[in-house]
Amino acid sequence: VEWVPSAGAFIGGDTVADLWATVWQQPEISNQMLVDIGTNGEVVLAAGGRLLATSAAAGPAFEGWGLSCGCRAVPGAIERVTIDDRDRMAVKTIGELPARGICGSGIISFIAEARRRGWLDHSGRFRPDRLTESGRRLTAVDGGRRLAACELADGVYVTEQDIANVLAAKAAVAAGWQVLLKLADLPADDIGRICLAGGFAAFLDVPAAISIGLLPAVEPDRYQIAHQAVLRGTAALFSPHNRPRIALLSRRLEVIQMSGRSDFAALFVDNLTLP
Repeated sequence: VEWVPSAGAFIGGDTVADLWATVWQQPEISNQMLVDIGTNGEVVLAAGGRLLATSAAAGPAFEGWGLSCGCRAVPGAIERVTIDDRDRMAVKTIGELPARGICGSGIISFIAEARRRGWLDHSGRFRPDRLTESGRRLTAVDGGRRLAACELADGVYVTEQDIANVLAAKAAVAAGWQVLLKLADLPADDIGRICLAGGFAAFLDVPAAISIGLLPAVEPDRYQIAHQAVLRGTAALFSPHNRPRIALLSRRLEVIQMSGRSDFAALFVDNLTLP
């Protein structure tokens, strides 16, 4: 049995495999970043001859858990929300089936659109005045203990607490890559390419993720969705020539622990709001 070695605590073989299949295959591109968004948000920054890596505990919000009407990315899950300039809202579900809940990509899409249209303030709270102007209203749910916007679909709604949970997950991931950029003394504008790995990335609305501050604010064409990167990286082990090279790659990663770092804590708080 052969396996991809881990690089350190919370930077496992899956991240090393992602790195091998993406950043490591195009060394001519300077200043690359790898991001895998999930319950843990792993980030690797390749800059100045260094490989800086970290993992930030985002929690399960991006996978639909902890949301009032959250669900996994299954048929019927709302995966995209659009609000036009006349405040008319439309939702797209996986499989074009009746909505049964909202998954991670859907809640990111909703937050981005609601913020763009002024339905949310910078703290992620609903603005009743704007909802009234749009012909909508806040609706009490859960015995009146929570407030929700108008339903996204029949029986599917988003509460302010749902938004707060997503913003906390967003803050952890964003603070992680911001610390790495700080350690490399690299402005975000100098990132040549950002590879998004993991199953969640394949369905992520990148402009929406940028607009809420989850990902660096660079041109969308610098982003690359790394489909099945971990599978491709692991399959490289079938070549005996690659095995020592992958092991060497895992040892080159400088794993940065975020716990106890005052700069991470400060950036986490800063990122709890919307741009």
